[in-house]
Amino acid sequence: MNEPFTLKNNSELLAAVPAALGFTPEASIIVLLLHDVDGHTELRNSLRFNISTEAAAGLTTTAAPAFRGITHAILIAVCGDWIADHAAQALDIVRDSLRALDITIMVRLHTRSFEQPGQWTDIDTGERGPILPFKDSPVTADQVFRGRRIAANRDEIIAEFTPATNPVPIVTGDPVEIIVPTCETIAAIIAGATKAELHPDLATRTGIVITHNVNTRDALLLLCADHPGPAAALWTRLANQLTGAARLEALTIAAICYYLASDTIRTGIALDIAADEANAAHLDYPRLAVLVNATLQAGVPPTKVHDLLATIVDRARPQH
Repeated sequence: MNEPFTLKNNSELLAAVPAALGFTPEASIIVLLLHDVDGHTELRNSLRFNISTEAAAGLTTTAAPAFRGITHAILIAVCGDWIADHAAQALDIVRDSLRALDITIMVRLHTRSFEQPGQWTDIDTGERGPILPFKDSPVTADQVFRGRRIAANRDEIIAEFTPATNPVPIVTGDPVEIIVPTCETIAAIIAGATKAELHPDLATRTGIVITHNVNTRDALLLLCADHPGPAAALWTRLANQLTGAARLEALTIAAICYYLASDTIRTGIALDIAADEANAAHLDYPRLAVLVNATLQAGVPPTKVHDLLATIVDRARPQH
């Protein structure tokens, strides 16, 4: 998320977790990774894995890039009491692994649920406190205001990328005559200037533009810098109407938009789906997707990606 992390207490902290992840986790270990910068602490990344001592032991290896530059971490177990001891063992392993990387553990918490009334417990001190409904959290409200939807679970997020049952036909053509009106329509939708339904013709035209060459594709990508949240939602809908190489490129642009919006969960899912579909259809995985995936794995802050894209946009604007 890369925003100042100023939550006042453990109740506010736990209420903010679903917004940080983008969904409401169950039976999980959550690791919030933070970084000190310019006198405040930023939430750099959020990791989740099933309650498993094996997964805990391999976390700093399998997700090694995510820990670069991290100074502090918060560890959370969300599960029923019947598996709480096993979760505590997993948290012990994660704690020791992060300490070996000189990462300070701020607190380790356990709660049964983020949705049901209950209590949190500080695993190390035994202190307890109430759980606040995550839907009432200021962090949740801020994320919703920005257009980010918090899903019930990760499977619900994956379902957002389900292809339409009647995709638009695959066509080829010269984008010279359609690129300007296509850019104008997409820009208007992203900026909220129009609420027109996505006519299949727009998906067809978009498919032509993004598969013609990288320059025409990037012309559409550059429209996303100022409104990444709405742009991500639009490109997901467009991708779901497309097939083949056009869908892979649209999923890649959607992934970039989600990254710019600090939604790394959907970024990773979009890239994974594109990779799986490219492999199944024996298509080339877009080189841009490879670059975005490397950026994600390296833990590059979304703000830096946004600044880079904004610079490209400024250079592309006509000089007067």
